[in-house]
Amino acid sequence: MTSALLEHPVAEGPLDEDGTRLRWRAVGAEIRAARQDRGLSQSELAVRVGVKQNVLSEDERGKERGIPIHRLMAYADALEMNYDLLVQMAYGRTSQPAPGETYRSA
Repeated sequence: MTSALLEHPVAEGPLDEDGTRLRWRAVGAEIRAARQDRGLSQSELAVRVGVKQNVLSEDERGKERGIPIHRLMAYADALEMNYDLLVQMAYGRTSQPAPGETYRSA
């Protein structure tokens, strides 16, 4: 049986002025920054993750209701990000990383 969380998470938390969940916008910004840090284009990362480039673009902009767990895991693997911290940020954390902590390093 597949969990609803794995299929499509429901984002919670405060809304930005355009209706985007701030949490998902922050997660997308972390993914974008990690991709850019590694010198990858959206197309290159999309191939590594197994999604279309437009899906990656929407994820980076926080335009979807949330990023499914399996896709967060794929981003973390492809970008060598700390998966646990990325998931914490996505599902239970709305603040910035603590001093000295980063979501972009394993």
